[in-house]
Amino acid sequence: MEIKKLLHICLYQLICLSSLTAILLSCQGSKFPKSGHFSEFKIQTRSIASFDAKTEELKKSFRLFQDPKQMAMFCLLNSKKPKTCYNIHLQEKIERFLSKSNKDQEPKVKSQLKELFSFSQVSEQLEIIINKALDQHQEFVQSLINKRKSFCLKNSKKDTLRCLEQYLKRDTFTVLNKYQSKNSLNGIEYLYLKRKIQNTLQNKFSDASAEINLKRTI
Repeated sequence: MEIKKLLHICLYQLICLSSLTAILLSCQGSKFPKSGHFSEFKIQTRSIASFDAKTEELKKSFRLFQDPKQMAMFCLLNSKKPKTCYNIHLQEKIERFLSKSNKDQEPKVKSQLKELFSFSQVSEQLEIIINKALDQHQEFVQSLINKRKSFCLKNSKKDTLRCLEQYLKRDTFTVLNKYQSKNSLNGIEYLYLKRKIQNTLQNKFSDASAEINLKRTI
């Protein structure tokens, strides 16, 4: 029975690894894609009053050329200094964009784009998008947490958090692949959402552990 369970777990991990490898291979050839699933999200963020309709059109044009969120996710995943990494790539993309649109002699446009797509602005957009994405499966995530809580309440007497997190990787892939099954994520988005799901589950497991330990003291 134990061998059968072990084989089942190994098979599941192999399937997840194969999916992840396929996603990563789709990203080879460029550091980050031009756009992706998260580029389609419509969100409201802090507006800058001094920007007019012409600037909004510039903003839209640049997004079509390169979605800054893709750059931000790449840097957040791969750099110890994501803001510096992002600013370097943003500068490169702005220069290419201005050159192609024959606006490379307009320093004001360059400064506008840097302000519009600052690291803080884009990071804020990403957080909103990730929260929206996870909200779509909030009930499923909670049912998974409840399942782990019920098991560990009955079977773990000491290290409750370790019990709750023993299948953290598998639970992360379960939620991630559930979302991926209905939404076409590119490689960067897949890896970034994976990290966010794992962080979310860890926070929820930490809360659940505290709740279980409190119950045992009553």
